[in-house]
Amino acid sequence: MEDIRKLNSKDYEDFKKVFQMFEREPFYEAWEEEDYIQEFIDFIENGQMYGIYIKDEICGLITIKEKYKKWDELELDIEKSIYLSDIVVRRNSRNRGYATKLMKYIISKYGEQYDIYMRTNLENSMSEGIARKNGFEIINGKIQTVSFKRTRPDIPETDQRKYLIRKKANLQ
Repeated sequence: MEDIRKLNSKDYEDFKKVFQMFEREPFYEAWEEEDYIQEFIDFIENGQMYGIYIKDEICGLITIKEKYKKWDELELDIEKSIYLSDIVVRRNSRNRGYATKLMKYIISKYGEQYDIYMRTNLENSMSEGIARKNGFEIINGKIQTVSFKRTRPDIPETDQRKYLIRKKANLQ
């Protein structure tokens, strides 16, 4: 039986186990140890992380930030918004519904009080499919170009992201 729990400052190794997925297909992002540490500290200080565990082994992770607005082009009331930053499942734990369970957990915890928004790849996004099945809608006309250092020279360092939002009125 799986268990979802909030990560704390002692859970760095679990965080890193999951976030290393960004170094692999389809992202091929180049992360150094310092990058993982900085990302972890940022979520400890400015956000929240929830992991899904089987026994004591982390299988996936969802990260959020409350009252967060990094992108001015979005027309949001940040006092009433949650930013769903990442939803990641380890490769050996995929296709078991863990990402969906994490998404539903965040919706049940915050969805009545807050709009939940996220940013995802413009094309071929697994998280978009999960989000759409859980009441998220695309924010039309809001596309952002992002840059990442890559581990493979044949993968462009820039790609485009789109935004989705689940309004608190869309309760299911």
